[in-house]
Amino acid sequence: MATDKKSAGSDEDLIEFLPETRQENNLLSEQVLELVLPSSTTETIDEIEEDTIVISTQSSNTNTDVDNEMFDEDAVIISSLSLHGDQSTGLKTGYVYEEVMQKHAQIATDHLECPGRIKRSYELLQQRGILERCTKVKGRAATDEELEVLHTVEHRKNMDSVVLKSNEELIAMSQSYQSIYLNQYSSLSARHAVGCLLEITEAVMTNKIRNGLAVIRPPGHHAESHCAMGFCVYNNVALAAHAARNKYGAERVLIVDWDVHHGNGTQRMFEEDDSVLYFSVHRYDGGKFYPASPYASPKSIGVGRGKGYSVNVGWNGPTAGDLEYLMVWNQILMPIAYGFNPDLVIVSAGFDAARGDPLGGCEVSPEGYAQLTHMLSGLANGRVIIALEGGYNITSVSESLSACAEVLTTKVPPRLELTTSRKFATHVNAMRETAEALHTIWPVLAPLKQTKSRGRPKLNATDQQSKSTRPQRFASTNSESSAMDISDRESSISPDSVTDSSGGDYSMPRHVLLDSTKNTPVPVRKSKRRAAQKNKGSKHAIDTIAEQENIPCV
Repeated sequence: MATDKKSAGSDEDLIEFLPETRQENNLLSEQVLELVLPSSTTETIDEIEEDTIVISTQSSNTNTDVDNEMFDEDAVIISSLSLHGDQSTGLKTGYVYEEVMQKHAQIATDHLECPGRIKRSYELLQQRGILERCTKVKGRAATDEELEVLHTVEHRKNMDSVVLKSNEELIAMSQSYQSIYLNQYSSLSARHAVGCLLEITEAVMTNKIRNGLAVIRPPGHHAESHCAMGFCVYNNVALAAHAARNKYGAERVLIVDWDVHHGNGTQRMFEEDDSVLYFSVHRYDGGKFYPASPYASPKSIGVGRGKGYSVNVGWNGPTAGDLEYLMVWNQILMPIAYGFNPDLVIVSAGFDAARGDPLGGCEVSPEGYAQLTHMLSGLANGRVIIALEGGYNITSVSESLSACAEVLTTKVPPRLELTTSRKFATHVNAMRETAEALHTIWPVLAPLKQTKSRGRPKLNATDQQSKSTRPQRFASTNSESSAMDISDRESSISPDSVTDSSGGDYSMPRHVLLDSTKNTPVPVRKSKRRAAQKNKGSKHAIDTIAEQENIPCV
């Protein structure tokens, strides 16, 4: 049964959400960094000249000599610890790619979801020598039985019928679906997308490879059990998660969907299942961004036994970048994932939130995706599979997928520059909405409460103790407390100053660099400035930004 194409967004609905001009306002403060830094590490901070802060991050039992060459005069340096699982097995990363998936193409005209997406990605992986470090997994087409565990027989037969139709019939058939095109090879390509991902899943779960990369198309996370939609024919990741659970012995599977569009099909297939945790970070725009589904709401958390196992962070607008995504990972995803303790992580890796994508309007960099992958590699003993979903700037897709592949092959992520977007407050509010919806089920997500005070926020006990000596930039970490307890941090967020919309000249760090190449502490220098600011009153960072942009707090 086909979905009425007018019931939700069409291709035009997708294309109309073009990126707005990003206006960097550099509202980043030490308190924002606290939301990014893992609280399981020990942070030391000292101030230096020219609006620069150097943060050294190291484990509490590390004693490493300082290398003066690591110092960067113009940036905040964060040296993060490796989060990879046990690499002592000697297993390699596996990859799967079959050219037949390029045969699915729109008739007569070009389309955003084009064969070049996987062709260029595969070529770049070859050019950079990444595939030489990997094990090739042979792909195949999925069988009828494998498709029908989650899709209806009628849907499967409808897709198989394309091989016998004329171009005119295929165009008419495509128009009966929502945001779908079909040609005579669509069913074959879609079956290979599923079969390739099933093969890489089996190889990971049977310890033939350490982790996996699936360069596949068409994408799948919008596909419902009964129909194709949103460029997706079959739900590749959902079928792989089902196979991992029911065929290869995984008790719990985590699906991480970072495609800029919500994976409505995937969530609905597991909304009553507490063995599959579906996490999505996407543009929501108050329910107006494609697929314009109520399931994309942060209040959509699953039903029955699956209540609490659907987690949605929905951006209400464009411009979310590396900083916002790292905050989501540290404040929402990773705390839940540690509690869930998955046996396998499958990433619905759409790269339409990447900088330069014509649909997403977000600003995630290839280095940002590498960091997200790096953090996920600490779960499930490193059993992580990256499966391509959307992404419609071929350069952005290929560069981002290549960055993720580098991390899978145990390379440390590159240095990462972090800046706040002009809608930073709106994005933080979106995180709060998710935490509010789930904190009773996942207590680690005790919601970040909005501080309404127009003066200096209340000081906690740690702040009171340190008030006489210096501002408390970061809440102290108690080793017995939860690694990601955001409720313990809320009262310590109070920046010295921000840049206001009228162009006031306030002191702020210009930008931040995340450096994972070294585990040694970054050298610090004594500050000759800010002495006069120690007793300066300040507002809560988020309140200040929200007031400037007239954003209601939730």
